Amino acid sequence: MPRSTGPFRRLRESVRSRSFRERPARILCVGGVNLDEAIRLESELQPGEGVIGSSLGLRPGGGAAIAAAALAQAGYRVTVAGVVGDDAHGAMLRDVLTARGIDVSALEIKPGPTTRVLVLIGPSGDRTLIAVGGYRAIELEGQGLLGGDYEAVLTKLHAPIVPKIVAAHWAKGALTVSVLARHGRAPLAARVLIASEHDLEGRERDDPLTLGRTLCGASLEWVVVTRGANGAEAFGVDGTVHRVAAPSVKVVDTTGAGDVFAAGLIDGLLRTGDIEEALARGAAWAAKQVAREGSLPPDTLAVPPP
Repeated sequence: MPRSTGPFRRLRESVRSRSFRERPARILCVGGVNLDEAIRLESELQPGEGVIGSSLGLRPGGGAAIAAAALAQAGYRVTVAGVVGDDAHGAMLRDVLTARGIDVSALEIKPGPTTRVLVLIGPSGDRTLIAVGGYRAIELEGQGLLGGDYEAVLTKLHAPIVPKIVAAHWAKGALTVSVLARHGRAPLAARVLIASEHDLEGRERDDPLTLGRTLCGASLEWVVVTRGANGAEAFGVDGTVHRVAAPSVKVVDTTGAGDVFAAGLIDGLLRTGDIEEALARGAAWAAKQVAREGSLPPDTLAVPPP
């Protein structure tokens, strides 16, 4: 299929030159920042049956935190926005992200505990997430996120303020990327809408582009559908479709795979404006993520090209 870079030609000219010739691009990641408690299960979960597991300990997690860590590794100036409690866990999360070069000034600190998420990892590496207490990311107020000069914005959250955040930065010319909510559909001024095939419902599976047009309107340029071990597809508003295979790796832990894929996709689009290269980069980053244990990405995830 012919390569299509048209939708991002203007973005490539306006953003890439600023970002990589003068200074790194600024990126805003909006979504979950929480404490993961990982448990490795000896067998897959079955309804009505018990299962034995071993604790892998506590680790920083959350969609926004994982994506932000990946993009910071690639050399961007990254701000993460989410909600944490004013407890020791919230302070630890802020310290860990700051140590990775991430701006945490947009994290909202509220009285009470930080959200803890049980991450149940089966023998196949697939995980089940169970949020336990604390503030949910959807409680983000986020009025201060309407301002700022960001070259890209990633939203992994559908709090009431999120459509306003996306629209404000789309109007400023930013690359706006939003991840489809598992439940519910909210209009978003996203240039790129990312959806896991498992989160698509009914006719959406056969025609994800129509879903994207319905939610994103004139802002939409691509709908990207991730298919796990089967790679990913990008459906362009110009009628082109691009596919990329997933690199073959032994899956250890799928936690954060979608978040890291989204980060790699953004990195590719900002650097080249080419959707095929961006898909390949997202798939390559996700493969590195699932091949090891952990929520935040490995230190060797994002090695910027020369």
